[in-house]
Amino acid sequence: MTNLVTIQRRGNFSFQEAQALAPIIKRITARYRDQVESLMKQLESVDLDRSEVIDRIEEQINGLIKDWHAKIRKLGAEPKGLWVVDFDCGEGYFCWKYPESSVSHWHSYDTSYKDRVLLDHLGRFFPELETEDQADFTKSEPRIK
Repeated sequence: MTNLVTIQRRGNFSFQEAQALAPIIKRITARYRDQVESLMKQLESVDLDRSEVIDRIEEQINGLIKDWHAKIRKLGAEPKGLWVVDFDCGEGYFCWKYPESSVSHWHSYDTSYKDRVLLDHLGRFFPELETEDQADFTKSEPRIK
């Protein structure tokens, strides 16, 4: 069975909803990250006296990052920093960072990525993390609708 993912999603995410988006966000992020890395390599090889080339490459990099932010927001998640995504769960944020394969961390509203906690330690706050059907839910690949 294929799960559908809504574009322009609003509201809080359950753990299962955030987890279902992780493979999609990872693919999107990998594509943008690879392009940015390629441009960064180009930038490193440009002579410093070629400011117009440097400006053009920096503009392309900034454009790619802005586009990535927009795509993540369309999925209802919040881009935070470079290749970090938060999912508002109503109690704080489920947190993902490229290249993680799944959502496995959480942090409160008044903390950030650097303060995130492994979800294994939060089962008492999020009972849905301890359900057996979670494993079945994360096996199916979601589609964007």
